[in-house]
Amino acid sequence: MNNNLKFKDVLLAKKVIYKHIKPTPLRHYAELSDYLGFNGYIKHENHLPTNSFKIRGGINLLTHLSKKNIKGVITASRGNHGQSLAYSSMLEGINCKIVVPYGNNPEKNAAIKSFNAELIEYGNDFDEARTYSEKLVTNNFLYVHPCNEPKLIAGVATQTLEILDDLPEVDTILLPLGGGTEVAGAIIVVKQLNPKIKIIGVQAELAPAYYLSWKNNSIIHTKSADTIADGLATKMPYELPSSIIMENINEIITVTEDEIKQSIIKLYKTTHNLAEGAGAVSLAAGNKIKHKLKDKNVVMILSGGNLDLETFKSILNTNKNIF
Repeated sequence: MNNNLKFKDVLLAKKVIYKHIKPTPLRHYAELSDYLGFNGYIKHENHLPTNSFKIRGGINLLTHLSKKNIKGVITASRGNHGQSLAYSSMLEGINCKIVVPYGNNPEKNAAIKSFNAELIEYGNDFDEARTYSEKLVTNNFLYVHPCNEPKLIAGVATQTLEILDDLPEVDTILLPLGGGTEVAGAIIVVKQLNPKIKIIGVQAELAPAYYLSWKNNSIIHTKSADTIADGLATKMPYELPSSIIMENINEIITVTEDEIKQSIIKLYKTTHNLAEGAGAVSLAAGNKIKHKLKDKNVVMILSGGNLDLETFKSILNTNKNIF
C-alpha cells in the first residue's frame, strides 16, 4: 500500500473534526505521579461523544465520503470503530452496517444501534468478522477498513496535536496499540513537530502481533488475540499503520491481563474515570517501565471508556490488591 499520508492531512483533519467535537482534557494527576515517579498526565479520549478516540477518524473520513455521494458504508469492529463510523454516518446522513463478532461487548453493540446503524453479528473474533464484512460489500455500500484508511489515521492524529499544544515539554507518550491508527497518527505528528518525543506502543501479551513483528522485523500473525482489552484484540498488523509504525516507533511493550485489570481499578480510584481494557494499558505500561521514565513528563492515553458493567464488576471482585 502506498502511504501518502502527510502532516498536512492532520492539519486539514483538525479543521473538519472540530466542527463536531472539542479537544479532550489533558490532566496531571498528583497521586499517580507520586507513585509512578514521573509527571503523569492522562489524555482523556474517553470524554469524546462515543467515549473513544476513534470518533476523530470517523468524522474525518465520513465528512469526505459524504461529498462523494456515497449511500452507505460497511465495516467490522469490536465496538469503538463501529461506534465511530455509526455516529459519523448519522451526522452525514449515510447508511451504515457494522459487523461484530459473536459475544461482543453488549454495551458497545447497543451504542452502535443507537446511532441508527445496522448491527450484524458474525465470527468468533474480530478478524473473522472483518473477513465477513468484506463479503457484504455491494454497489451501494463502500467498505471501510478499520485501519488502512489514511483519513482515519489523519483524524486520530489530532489527538497528538492537542497534547503538544497543552504540554509542549512532553518527553514520552504511551499509547495502546491494537490496529495501529492511534500510534501511527502520533508518529506522524511528533516526527514533524518534535522528533525527540518518544512514542511507546502498548500491546496485551495475549495479542502481541505488532510487538512480535517489530521484534523480528517481519510481519507476524498470531493464532489468537484473546484479551480483556478488546480494542487490542487483533491477530495481525495492518498494512498502512504498520508501514508507519515499524520503522519509526521507539518501543513496543506488552502487559499482562492482570496488569490491565489492576490499571482499570487504579484509574478509577485516582481519576474517577472508567477505562476499558485498551484504555488502561498505557498506565499499565507506565507502571511497568517507571524506572525508565523517572522525573519525565509522560502522557498516558486513556483511549476509551466503554467497559461493560458485568466485566467491571468481575474485575473489582477478583482484583483486591492493586499497585
